[in-house]
Amino acid sequence: MGAALVIHANDERGWLEVDRGEQFQLRITETEGDELARLKADLQRDQLRKASVIAERPDLLLYKLEFPADPSLVFVHFLRQVAVEGRQFTVESVPDGRFNEADAWRMAAAISPLPPS
Repeated sequence: MGAALVIHANDERGWLEVDRGEQFQLRITETEGDELARLKADLQRDQLRKASVIAERPDLLLYKLEFPADPSLVFVHFLRQVAVEGRQFTVESVPDGRFNEADAWRMAAAISPLPPS
């Protein structure tokens, strides 16, 4: 990708962002509950954008957001839940990022928790 790795922590909101250029921007948050169900409900309620699911697994949702008023505005995002040593984390593409499907798959595939030491 060529871009430098940049890590931002937001203690107030409780997340960590990992960026490497415009096409690789992750947000990691420790969460409780079913974030995938919450996201699907939010997408159904969204009155500004049309959402469609590209891929769904028990731990992953890859989805496309389209703006009906401007068909050129299409963005693809993902959310993945990961369990590590009894804790649950949500890893997602940065919500205001502009990603295509290849970008979203690349980010989702990059998530691999290390085994306990």
